[in-house]
Amino acid sequence: MTERVVEEVKEKKRAALLSVASALALVSLKTFLVLRTGSLGVLSEALHSGLDLVAAIITFLSVRVSDQPADEKHPYGHGKFENFSAFVETRNRALAPDGAVHYL
Repeated sequence: MTERVVEEVKEKKRAALLSVASALALVSLKTFLVLRTGSLGVLSEALHSGLDLVAAIITFLSVRVSDQPADEKHPYGHGKFENFSAFVETRNRALAPDGAVHYL
């Protein structure tokens, strides 16, 4: 890989990790607020942020896998893994409201 490509890979990993860290911080703060106030509105936001955290973790993992070089089993590389993870994240977003309705 060229130096430019290596730098782009590092930048993608850094951005994905920062996304996980910020989502984790939001979930933690909102959970703390729920425990202190008992607010259902803040609980709803904490759950929403939890879904964002799951999406950020999926993105981080997919970036790590998709940037692996081609090998015998994957002669064209692992780039399609990012597409699959985007599908999983979309499915999670689509099914989340349905799951919430069943628990009401």
